[in-house]
Amino acid sequence: MISFSRDGTPPLSLLEKLLQTDPEFTRAAQERGALMQPPAVKPLGELVRHPEGDDPNELIKHRYLCRGGSAVLVGPTGVGKSSFTMQMSVMFAIGLPCFGLVPARPMKILIVQAENDEGDMAEMRDGVIAGLNLTPEQSAQACANILIVTEDAKTRERFAALLDQLLQDNPRDLVVTDPAFAYIGGDASSQRDVSPFLRNMLNPVIHKHNIGFILVHHVNKPPTGEQKSKWQAGDFAYLGSGSAEFANWARAVIAMRSIGSDTVFELRLAKRGQRARWRDESDRPTNTRYIAYHREPGVICWREVTAAEVEAETGSSKPTIQDVVDAIGDGEMWQAELSTKIQIQTGLKKSAANNLIAEALKSDALRHVRTGPRNAKLLRRTGKFTPRHSVSDSDGENDEEKF
Repeated sequence: MISFSRDGTPPLSLLEKLLQTDPEFTRAAQERGALMQPPAVKPLGELVRHPEGDDPNELIKHRYLCRGGSAVLVGPTGVGKSSFTMQMSVMFAIGLPCFGLVPARPMKILIVQAENDEGDMAEMRDGVIAGLNLTPEQSAQACANILIVTEDAKTRERFAALLDQLLQDNPRDLVVTDPAFAYIGGDASSQRDVSPFLRNMLNPVIHKHNIGFILVHHVNKPPTGEQKSKWQAGDFAYLGSGSAEFANWARAVIAMRSIGSDTVFELRLAKRGQRARWRDESDRPTNTRYIAYHREPGVICWREVTAAEVEAETGSSKPTIQDVVDAIGDGEMWQAELSTKIQIQTGLKKSAANNLIAEALKSDALRHVRTGPRNAKLLRRTGKFTPRHSVSDSDGENDEEKF
């Protein structure tokens, strides 16, 4: 059955008439048609996997961030996220690593930001260059490869259109947008607002220009000085304020987290972190590092700090595999007994103590000797780690030796 409009004109004829007489309708129809084009369909066997180190789409090794992909950098307000992104951009622009994030090559970067004036941005630029002791040639390369746009009025579709035009005129490898709240133009806690902005407005621009995209976002205000202290592993991907969609959309999440210090913060790769291949001071895989502001007055620059400096600053140390080795000593111990001992000595919860034991087994610090009743596991250290001291079960006279 064919339906007609009120004046009797068939819909197809009405559409043709509009296309002929209304240029604006024609333009909109063409845009809708382009958006309605189906994506490319490829057989599974034709998908291309490039050799390690030879992927043209790789921006941050080892495919931590690629062209067409996005990352979210989350952190507390006022902590220095803007200066961190400036430092990261400067390092990436000259092809140097930033806190273990290694660029595949020097990048051309666009920073779109809403919260700092030109003087602030120039101060951050000079502070980073001074703090990193860059050569004049490196400084010139960074300044040539980074463009700054200050935009504090456009949101949603208008922001996406602006970004599209900027990239049309200035092709880039990476875009850093700071902060999300300035451009979302809706309720950051509502998936109904967040999903269209990220997936239907930003994603088409990201894919059209084949760029990497880093969105800077705030965390929720913590109830105490230490944020989400009981969270573990992938939980930190959801540190960002508002909808969980921010973390779901992003291919990678980088979290700057308070550990109870005003100067030292934890930098955690909360999502996709294993791809960065970070190693700790004992050459074990890790997703966390600790950073602090440069000690020199007036230098706006972040620096990496050691575990010992973290302990000195916060007055506490994070339990490590070494604590497991200390607890088991030179003998053998059932896993449940070892877990209880670690809980008593470190204050960890049962699940965290068991996770630490699992990490010790994975790192070859412990080995499984045999299985007992009810699948109980008898464990022994391998010799890869040496106990720092003999831990007494009875009097704790050596407790003061623990760091």
